[in-house]
Amino acid sequence: MYLSIKSLSAALVVFVTVATAAPSEKRATCTNPVTYVEWRSLPQAQRNSFHNAVKCLRSKPGVKGRNAFDTYPSVHDNVFSNVHYVANFLPWHRWFLHLRRLDLADCGYTGPIPYWDWTIDSGKLATSNIWDPVTGFGGNGNTRTSAHCVENGPSRILTATVWPAASTTGMYEAV
Repeated sequence: MYLSIKSLSAALVVFVTVATAAPSEKRATCTNPVTYVEWRSLPQAQRNSFHNAVKCLRSKPGVKGRNAFDTYPSVHDNVFSNVHYVANFLPWHRWFLHLRRLDLADCGYTGPIPYWDWTIDSGKLATSNIWDPVTGFGGNGNTRTSAHCVENGPSRILTATVWPAASTTGMYEAV
């Protein structure tokens, strides 16, 4: 038994020596990484450019007769159970955002991809400046009607046309 442990130890020492002495492979560096920034850190000109690109997606062809804007929620809804609560959650969503970024670039947006850090607004979501009609996306919808239409800001012109056929609230139907 001692001999086999001694042989194993010697082999391990040789392996570690060779592995650490071997010249390391130079890794490629990422020269143009994709950046994601919190919405409020974008200058107003980039916010406007982002809104314009999102509007442009309405005129770009998508899949199954939809425009590019409507394709994203439709695809996400169709594959939801296959890409959530599974190991490929992060890679799939990263790829999905990559495709959206390419579409936004085709529509002239060259800035970083914005996200909303809602934890900044925790406890006061309804008063977040993300809903501001000038610096954000517009209101959270008119609560006096069942349609909850956004009445101001850049999102006021967007119509939700993709919803699951059987909504839990019964307010929306697939178009």
